[in-house]
Amino acid sequence: MDSLPPPPSATRLVEICRVTPPPEYSSTEISLPLTFFDTIWLKFHPVERIFFYRLSSSATSSPSEFHAAVVPRLKRSLSLALHRFLPLAGNLTWPADADVPLILYSPGDGVSLTIAESAADEFDPLAGDGPRDAILSRAYLPKLCVSKSNGAVLALQITLFPSKGFCIGVAAHHAVLDGKSTVMFLKAWAHISSKLGSCDDGDGSLTEELTPFLDRTVVKDPEGIALEDVQAWMCLCGGQKSLELWPEAVPTDSESNQVRATFKLSKQDILRLKQSVMLQLESNDSKLEIRPRNLSTFVVTSTYALVCMVKAKGLVLEEDKKALLIFSADCRSRLEPPLPSNYFGNCVMPFNADLTIGNLIDHEAGITYAAHKLVEVRT
Repeated sequence: MDSLPPPPSATRLVEICRVTPPPEYSSTEISLPLTFFDTIWLKFHPVERIFFYRLSSSATSSPSEFHAAVVPRLKRSLSLALHRFLPLAGNLTWPADADVPLILYSPGDGVSLTIAESAADEFDPLAGDGPRDAILSRAYLPKLCVSKSNGAVLALQITLFPSKGFCIGVAAHHAVLDGKSTVMFLKAWAHISSKLGSCDDGDGSLTEELTPFLDRTVVKDPEGIALEDVQAWMCLCGGQKSLELWPEAVPTDSESNQVRATFKLSKQDILRLKQSVMLQLESNDSKLEIRPRNLSTFVVTSTYALVCMVKAKGLVLEEDKKALLIFSADCRSRLEPPLPSNYFGNCVMPFNADLTIGNLIDHEAGITYAAHKLVEVRT
């Protein structure tokens, strides 16, 4: 059993266990090196997500039925999924004779899984789009245990909301996998779970796009960028080999006034934003140039959100200050040769655009200005 802090009083802890891959399929030790796509994230905080699932049947959402039928199915399918994604069952480690940390799976390793029940009526608020206190989500996320010498790759928490549904909280080490790899694993887990009880569920077979490509040798590093990243992290952390997360990169829940909400832009909204930008560019006084093919949904959505955030934060009074728009780009298809789309690991790089707040104040002109700066970075 893992030593994890108990959930808050509104959540009842049912079980903390470790789910391992089936021993008949995972009896060999494997190790994977970190690439320079991984090492840049070495000491960043875990990537945390919560997925909500509404149960249509009142029977399966009752505690007794959920723990008797749903939980065992989730555990079994998780075990079979880990057979295909063995690095997730392993640990991040830093051997004394290694310059760069590595991922090591040894037989018997597994993923920490917490089972809990929520006594709070929070399923609909948390799963909905409306504003809710950000700190409420903390109760449904597992803790990823990371020490100086060892770091868990993945931790999971399943929480039942009786008569409503359940959620799966995910904490993943950012130095091991990016968002695309995380989603691929979760889809593989869901795929295997849906097949349990059928004739093809014996070894957790997966479709090609859900089968991870684990060969790290396809990422070339002739300049030694990975080692440079690691050495830079060591300099920030006293020159010692340590996997402990960088304190400045770990978020806290001390800001109890933070609120989380979901905002949706329809297809028509996106089209109107694109048309507005193009009209601004066609005006006589515009000196900016953007090709229509570069004016993607990502560009207009990101820049629209940025302008709204500048106004919401009251930054209009600080016109001379800079705003930094940071985003990550998937590099799998951009390498030479390109990596397979099912490459498992990190293959994203951060990019940023520097903008002057004064140029963002006017709504339409601000979006056009930000879009131009973002397209400059992307191209």
